[in-house]
Amino acid sequence: MLDIDKKKYSKYIKNIINISTGEIYQNNKILDLKYKIKKFLEENGFLDSQIIIKTTIDEKNNKINIIFKIKTNRKYYVRKINFLGNNFTKDYILRNELLQIEGNPINIELIKKSKEKLYSLGYFDKVEIFFHKNYDSKNTLDVIYQVDEKNEGFVKSGLGIVEGGLLGFNTALQQNNFIGTGYDIDINFNKDFYHSFLQFFIMKNHILFKKINAGIKVFLNTINEDNNSFYNYINRNKGFFGILKFPINNDYTITNSIGFVQNNISNIEPELYLWNYLRHIGYKKYNKLYNNYSLDEFNINYSFLYSNLKNLDLLPEDGILSSLKTYFSVPWYSKNRNYKIYFNYSRYIPLNLQIFKNYLKDNPLVFLFKSNFGYGNGFLGGKYPFYKNFYLGGSNTIRGFQTNSIGPKAIYYSSKKYHCHDGKTICLSNNTVGGNFLFNINNELIIPILFFDNQYIEQIRSSIFLDIGNVIDTSWKDNYLFKLYKIPNFNIFSQIRSSIGLSFQFYTPFGEINISFAYPFKKYKTDKIQFFQFNFLKKW
Repeated sequence: MLDIDKKKYSKYIKNIINISTGEIYQNNKILDLKYKIKKFLEENGFLDSQIIIKTTIDEKNNKINIIFKIKTNRKYYVRKINFLGNNFTKDYILRNELLQIEGNPINIELIKKSKEKLYSLGYFDKVEIFFHKNYDSKNTLDVIYQVDEKNEGFVKSGLGIVEGGLLGFNTALQQNNFIGTGYDIDINFNKDFYHSFLQFFIMKNHILFKKINAGIKVFLNTINEDNNSFYNYINRNKGFFGILKFPINNDYTITNSIGFVQNNISNIEPELYLWNYLRHIGYKKYNKLYNNYSLDEFNINYSFLYSNLKNLDLLPEDGILSSLKTYFSVPWYSKNRNYKIYFNYSRYIPLNLQIFKNYLKDNPLVFLFKSNFGYGNGFLGGKYPFYKNFYLGGSNTIRGFQTNSIGPKAIYYSSKKYHCHDGKTICLSNNTVGGNFLFNINNELIIPILFFDNQYIEQIRSSIFLDIGNVIDTSWKDNYLFKLYKIPNFNIFSQIRSSIGLSFQFYTPFGEINISFAYPFKKYKTDKIQFFQFNFLKKW
């Protein structure tokens, strides 16, 4: 039975109270119905409603009569919606996320959903809601969203050892919510003696359906191997992508991008893998008349990101960072019909065992598990291109090995440009060409250095690590020439490289310094070893 003072809501509340005559009485269900009725009234402006449930017992018929007595009280209207704490973010950026309209009855559900949308912008560490009743004749109140803005803009510059033992330089400018306009901007520039890369990225948040972010990315990439022996070709490629990004919540994000990439390959050496690919896509043979090979692609990419990492200012101590990325070339546009899949998973686990707490106090041991898996291949008769190969080795993958030095090596035809010794038809080099299948696992125990003062413990971290992995070419097939000239098989998954060692991270006023000392205890003849590696990263 329903007794309500506002009869026009009787129909809706009766639909909520779905109790049938003769049904078994359940107290939990009655309390749940009370909550649903309260929620319905709050969605229609009634914040101070009173719901009283009375029961009378009919012992003779073994029945309970239930009466819902509802007094709605005042109906409140939203006079104004204000924001506090957005010292940087423009007011209109926040108002675009609001679902509650000023002048309408207050709807608590819309107020909460607006809070979630503000969170999903990614600009705030905290969003709180406050109500201020005006006690006027129109029963109005003001809604106040108080936000705590993140400080996510930075300029980073870094130095590190790249292939060949030379120094490489990189710099990045990144600013989420650029000068409070709601645009995210990212500019990256990398440069070493042989390679340069420039990328510009801009994105506007919640531009489509007030949920989807949209942006563009433009890049220019050049490999110039004049006077060096680390690359078998020059690839001057450039491209652009249109990007749609859908933040599901604070942890999950889905991204889709569509774009065009122009690869201009030149100065090709007579390398077996390169020649086979060029023949497959229509170039009948290697010819000096072909000074440039144009390999254009129209790509569709999808990615899924999950992150709940904590303590991001320095080293995370707990949480997961995981991503799945897929790349497809559109088959009807070109002969480069191929796909690429890359999966990354990182897990930080604090070891809060009592035996460690006695010694480490408030600075726990952290176990870091990282895994990377990648695979690429052709489809619909296509072949996986050499310039998309995976590479392995270096301070970010398997320490103790030179950058990008693990895996298949270049095999050259004997020619006027590249002469094989002893009259051989083909010969093996030390130049790495990468492969289409990669796996890499890093296990790391991060240990605070306790003999420093507390103010320095979080700025200096040491770790013991075990790195393993391999990269292979699954299309590799032995033939009589390979066997004759004793060319290794680069399609053996079990030829795993492994290293152990010590790593140190220093967070200084001048930047972040990473140093590692590694011993590769599982290596092969064609690998290039580098026991000491370092990177320097400056952040402003």
